[in-house]
Amino acid sequence: MPSSFAETAEGIVLIANGIDPVLRWNGETNQAEPAGVIAPTTGVTVAGSGVGSITGTYYAFVRFVDRDGNFSNLSPISEELIVDSVEKIVYTDVPVSALPQIARKQIVRNTDGQTDTFYVDVDTTEIFTTSFESENSDFALANAEAVPLFDTTGFPLANRYDPPPSTHPLIATHINRVWLAGFQPYA
Repeated sequence: MPSSFAETAEGIVLIANGIDPVLRWNGETNQAEPAGVIAPTTGVTVAGSGVGSITGTYYAFVRFVDRDGNFSNLSPISEELIVDSVEKIVYTDVPVSALPQIARKQIVRNTDGQTDTFYVDVDTTEIFTTSFESENSDFALANAEAVPLFDTTGFPLANRYDPPPSTHPLIATHINRVWLAGFQPYA
């Protein structure tokens, strides 16, 4: 079956054939690239360092951001970190993406006493660096960009960024949404 094409409201051309990954082309790059951002497959290691005012129980995730501002799903969650009066949070083993369209990565961390909303603790263009530090207290963190994991009904919000499925050959846009349909028999 030949490829089908559709243009999003943002002017991105999407290409699907039902066998290969859905491609996107923004009209500015030399070639189309796979649509979506693949999430990190490993979690980050979290530790505390120094003497300061950060106290609590923390978890962290990592997510990638492409050059167009699209997010990946979150990485696996870190191990629990319980700290008492540390100066900074130290992130090591931060995943790295091999995708050329990745422009940033973010480390998100919860505030003490809750795990429903995480906040961007590190937002960096150093995409190949694997260690970062943060001196953000819970107060400073709560004023950063929020990344809620679920809405009030329990619907997942943070992990809704999977790349589109490659099994549908027909693509269309309607009311600012992209629809994939049909099946391509493999021969």
